[in-house]
Amino acid sequence: MTLERIDCRQGSDDWHRQRMGLLTASRASQLLTSGGAPRVPQHYRLADDAIEPSSRAHRQATIYATLHALDPYPVIVEPCSALTALISDGRVEPCDPPPDYLPVRKPPTPSGQREALLTHLATEWRQQWSADYGAEAAQFETGWMERGRALEPQARAAFTLETDREVSDPGFWVDADRHLGCSPDGELIDGPAEGLELKCPSEARHQQYLRAGVVPAEYWLQVQFSLWLLGWPRWWFMSYHPHWPSLILPVDPCPVTHRALDEHVPPFVADLRAWVDWARSQGVEPAERMDGAADQRWIDGARGVDSAGHAVQLEDAQ
Repeated sequence: MTLERIDCRQGSDDWHRQRMGLLTASRASQLLTSGGAPRVPQHYRLADDAIEPSSRAHRQATIYATLHALDPYPVIVEPCSALTALISDGRVEPCDPPPDYLPVRKPPTPSGQREALLTHLATEWRQQWSADYGAEAAQFETGWMERGRALEPQARAAFTLETDREVSDPGFWVDADRHLGCSPDGELIDGPAEGLELKCPSEARHQQYLRAGVVPAEYWLQVQFSLWLLGWPRWWFMSYHPHWPSLILPVDPCPVTHRALDEHVPPFVADLRAWVDWARSQGVEPAERMDGAADQRWIDGARGVDSAGHAVQLEDAQ
């Protein structure tokens, strides 16, 4: 996939416009569900004489032990029905998973918001240079987003202090067809390209993240979509609050999630392209870009103020 890096500051007017009409990392959760938190099933260790050599349970144990180079005791991941009696009789004991064991994660599934997302992106495609843009941009900003942006320099500095890794501003990445995009919160500049996702949640939410110690389910697809799109080998997730320790986690590409993205993103893009083609068949085209002054008047009007800071109605900015 051919990608282009656009130099724009996250949260700027140009950034808002560049992402309009695109399926971005932060919108991936509207296309797919995350599949939930990873699950680690109980593992069991069997002594050599715990099961009959010719039984199904023995065959399962032997195959798994060979795969994970376990000797002399095979380990069972999820016990089959043949092991139920052995477990209840206490002839097997719980144990930790093998060192190379990956938690079981359910694959993402299509979200019920898919059609709404399709409509929204098609609408953004038409509005990207129009007067309507100001209203859309104003609605996009929330108090928590503004707070997160204000704390982001502190969070970056804390990340560098705790990991000894320098971070740069990576801009906005978009594919050649301008259907997919992502804007990492940072790119680690020493070593292979690695991304950074920063979150500055409320104090209560940060404590929840810190206690769980895993990437929150609501951000899992955002991080994996970025890894999938850019092809970088690793991402870092950081939850930051100035009064608490930070949660910093390395995140590697998840094959299960990436297979789901391979399966569901191309058909969605095809549907979006068909929607745009249909709109053009109706005589609809993206609005022409306005001059800077008029553009700013619309943005100010959408935010409810004029250039002097006086309250106005949206129609007054026409």
